[in-house]
Amino acid sequence: MFIPIRLAIVLVILQTAIACNTAAVHSTVFTGETGLIRQKDGLKLLLANGLTDTTGGRMDLTNEQDTIGRYFKMDDSPDYICCIMDRFRKDAFEANWLLEISPAGRIVKKARFLHFNYPCCWKNAYEGFKRFGNYYGFIQCNTGSGYCASYVYLFKEITSQEEQARILLAYNFEGFESTEHLTSSIDIKNDTVTVSYQLRNEIPEALTDEIVEEKTRFEVQYRLAGKKWYAIDSSQMNWNPIADL
Repeated sequence: MFIPIRLAIVLVILQTAIACNTAAVHSTVFTGETGLIRQKDGLKLLLANGLTDTTGGRMDLTNEQDTIGRYFKMDDSPDYICCIMDRFRKDAFEANWLLEISPAGRIVKKARFLHFNYPCCWKNAYEGFKRFGNYYGFIQCNTGSGYCASYVYLFKEITSQEEQARILLAYNFEGFESTEHLTSSIDIKNDTVTVSYQLRNEIPEALTDEIVEEKTRFEVQYRLAGKKWYAIDSSQMNWNPIADL
């Protein structure tokens, strides 16, 4: 395809500007093994690479000193992997960009991760990206009426959300006749994840003259096949009709 000389020059200038902006952020932000990303740097990185749009957005609700991301130095690589919350678009829930960035400031890989509605299971704009042993983990939130759940995507390198399979971590459900609370802990050995769950069910005092509480503990093992985690015994997941809402 023929590209006019003037257009080619403009494209080169734009690509150079993007590389310079990304490299500038890299040199001042990504140091050490791990750290946090302030909005002024994270937004600059997203804008320089065309990953967000602040036109008519919610900039009035934010502060450039807010923390909106976290990064880690990658194992066996000079690159950094980071997760930056994109909360700037108009009429859109928060999303997160996972980026692998080279020492030269070039984005090597990228993927946009979404929540089901807003991130109800995050206490801030960065805690949902963390290390689990040798894996990176992105915590996805699901929310509905009286319901908030958290799932984790575990990976060693960035791939799209659609290519992966999530693992249930926890949920809270508050209904008229009962409440359910699921918590868990994770143990990872090689390519096997063992999740120890505790499910607590409560019936309100108004319905029974006293609070009735039931607790159930169980484990589910997940094994990595390709890029997805699968329950070794899928029948163990039949206990929970709410978890996949």
